Amino acid sequence: MKFSHKNKSIILKVLLYTSLLGIAITIISTGFFSRPFFSNPDNDDFTLSRIELSEQENFITPVEELYVETALDNPSISFHSIDIDAILNSEGKYIDTEYTYLAYSFYIKNSNEKEITIDYYMMIRQVRDHMNEYVRVMLIEDDMNYTIYQNEDDSAEYDDDTINATFESENIIFRNKSCTLEPNQIKSFRVVIWLEEKDPDIILNQQYGDLEARLSFSIRHDYAVENSHHNLSANHETPMWIPIYRLYWVEFKIYYS
Repeated sequence: MKFSHKNKSIILKVLLYTSLLGIAITIISTGFFSRPFFSNPDNDDFTLSRIELSEQENFITPVEELYVETALDNPSISFHSIDIDAILNSEGKYIDTEYTYLAYSFYIKNSNEKEITIDYYMMIRQVRDHMNEYVRVMLIEDDMNYTIYQNEDDSAEYDDDTINATFESENIIFRNKSCTLEPNQIKSFRVVIWLEEKDPDIILNQQYGDLEARLSFSIRHDYAVENSHHNLSANHETPMWIPIYRLYWVEFKIYYS
């Protein structure tokens, strides 16, 4: 089949426009949405805003995601079996030579030139064989604030310097927590997860299964909702507003070996 010069020109234009559209979509999806921005309502500029996670307080290897897991050798322990002092003096994953539980320390840093507020929450992403019914999750912030979270139908007394709290729901351990960090300020988090031997539910269930949880962080924008969105329209006459933010997270997994 022969094409006229006019038809060839039309085909080339279609191919050119298709290629340009593909390039534009690639740039937007890979470079734009993977970063959080603050919108400046005065000049429509965008300032990159980010936080860093690290197992080391000196942030030798800062990352945006962390992962830790522990295989349970012994069936369950009590709160008083946990070596809190050793955990407070550790970085990254702490391994107790006597008892098995998940203990993990990490740090979060404000890498911006301005003060930011960070929102964070923790949820159960996957659970098998009812492990969420007798698991305990302790959150230690800046080595000062201790909170132990547990299933709603459980009851136990711990030391006076801990606060007992129940899960927000079947899948939400806690939510609506926040902190404000100055530029380059560092905040520490220590998470301890174990199966409580005093929990009556652990007796009712066979000791098999696993549990995965995620502690997620996001930067709260200072501007109003309309200013923390970006206008994708080419001429800015017909706004195409989309939210711009990024989640940072630490994932935890415990399971029977």
